[in-house]
Amino acid sequence: MDLRFSMQTAFQDCNERRHPQIVMKELGITYDEGVPQSICDQWWFFNCSNLPKVLPLFLTELVLSQEERMHWLAG
Repeated sequence: MDLRFSMQTAFQDCNERRHPQIVMKELGITYDEGVPQSICDQWWFFNCSNLPKVLPLFLTELVLSQEERMHWLAG
């Protein structure tokens, strides 16, 4: 599963100020690649595993077409 980490939601709604990669590590979530999306204050994490049963509000599933996914992972 690919995940979107919203830094705005983390900061404003969850009082989470740590770096997204640190938060992912603390949650025990592993991933193949993390890509910052600075224009929208997000990080995209690809091929995530070891997910908790309930994700925090700032983590949501990232749904991309196969073409979009290949573009981001190739970039």
